[in-house]
Amino acid sequence: VEVFLIVAFVGHIIAAMAVGWLVLVGYRYVASQSRVLGAIVAIAMLVRTALGLALFWISYLRLPVAESLQLGGGFWQVFQDATGTYQNAAWAAETHQLFSLDHALAAPVFLNVTTVWMMVVGISPAAGLYLNLCLYTLLVVLIVRFFAPVNDWRRDLPCIVSVTGYSFMPAILIHSTQPVKEELAYVLVAVLCLGTLTLVRVLRQRAMTPQARAAGAAAGAMLAIALFGMAGVRWYLAFIQWCALALVLALFAIRGRASSLSRYVTGSMAALVVGWLAIWGGAGNNFASVMPGLEGVSISADAPALRQIREWPSYLLLRVRMTRMGFLAAGGGTNIVIPLASDSAAGQARAAELVKAEAESAFSLQRQRAAARAATSPERTLTAAAPRVLTPVATITPPVTPPVNQFTAIARAIPVSISDELKAITWGLALLFVPISLVQATGGIAIGSGRGLLRVTDLDTIFLDAAMASMLALLWTRRRAIGDRLPLLVIGGILSGVTAVLLGYSVTNFGTLWRMRPLAIIPLWVMAVALSPQVDVPPEGAHVSLAEQ
Repeated sequence: VEVFLIVAFVGHIIAAMAVGWLVLVGYRYVASQSRVLGAIVAIAMLVRTALGLALFWISYLRLPVAESLQLGGGFWQVFQDATGTYQNAAWAAETHQLFSLDHALAAPVFLNVTTVWMMVVGISPAAGLYLNLCLYTLLVVLIVRFFAPVNDWRRDLPCIVSVTGYSFMPAILIHSTQPVKEELAYVLVAVLCLGTLTLVRVLRQRAMTPQARAAGAAAGAMLAIALFGMAGVRWYLAFIQWCALALVLALFAIRGRASSLSRYVTGSMAALVVGWLAIWGGAGNNFASVMPGLEGVSISADAPALRQIREWPSYLLLRVRMTRMGFLAAGGGTNIVIPLASDSAAGQARAAELVKAEAESAFSLQRQRAAARAATSPERTLTAAAPRVLTPVATITPPVTPPVNQFTAIARAIPVSISDELKAITWGLALLFVPISLVQATGGIAIGSGRGLLRVTDLDTIFLDAAMASMLALLWTRRRAIGDRLPLLVIGGILSGVTAVLLGYSVTNFGTLWRMRPLAIIPLWVMAVALSPQVDVPPEGAHVSLAEQ
């Protein structure tokens, strides 16, 4: 047994070193394209590593630094789900098995990625930091590859702004030190945007050359990977992304198309079908919230397919409202309460109305059956094989019925009218893009202390606003350079706008909002690819990058 453990330990060390060499290769590639970008990435890697190791050892050794926020073992109070992720992934790695995509645990794809990662480099609380560093490098390499910089900081400025924003946004830096799913989600969002750009450009070409077919296959693979992965991380974002992809393909069916309409439509439909199957495969039981009846649950007599299709839009809107109520009821140290009414009676009535609508929906039975199937999964009864990790804990979250009768302030914060909905969205967007200290100064909302960390988020908001304003200014001043890369701006704009509105409306915990808001900004930073320097047509036989296809 000791010999086996020694061999396994040496194998983990070798694997970790091999991955480190690949990270170094990625950095050297970026540096070879632009000295400025190379310096930015080098500094970002050092900062991420130093910050992650500092946080790990402070908590692991229980040093007298922010002791009230420490969980011990290298983990922190503000990243409580990171502890669960590590425990579950470590258990799975120890027992050499993966979680079913139908498992009741949240984000099974991310759990499996983390599990495989620990099987390769070893089980350690710091493994998440290393994984996130690799994902950071991958995303930067993708942006640089598609942008194709020319090592002139003036012409490469959009890419420099993009990489700088992603590299040094405080929220991203802090969360990258923990085994949380955000870093993987950022990569998946970028892959989807770049895959959409490549697909549309290929479908609109006059002739399908072998090179175009290869680019089309690569685009299809990128879309499938992005949607499958996102469906297993945050299924609702995968559904939004698929809808955005469908809208972009429809919008560019005419404008700038040199190919035949039949070929364009055929290619578009094939991409959408592949994307939908990817969501179906990655979302597991959560697919019941997208299209019940197609995930293996038979449609009951009282919920026929036509009724489901008819209720689809209204049901999705209902789920958004229920999500907001769930956040309000959950409370928390940074719970945001926006008083929309002078009394709680209307809010209580609205809550009861929404809960009743949820129960009577044509989708309710399928969701209940899916939850029941996950609850009886054999994985719920498995025990840990190794004493140093915990048995995975799977919980089923039923439709939320907030106890509004006990919380008058919460009931007052439930939107009742259209004006209330607009007010909630306005305040939510303000919380996304305005420093929290300024929002609180208006006196329009009440928010918890947030363990004294709320002021730290002001720096993050200022940085976010500056990076966002810089990118928008570059997109406007260099708009003539966009050319046939307009589809990237369209899908990026849709994803940024829709994600920002949904987050601002439904997430009423500022800590969660602070953690998730980079998802609304990543598409904007990927738009830098649309401003890549125009290049001359290469001679026959010369290398052509993905950005030029």
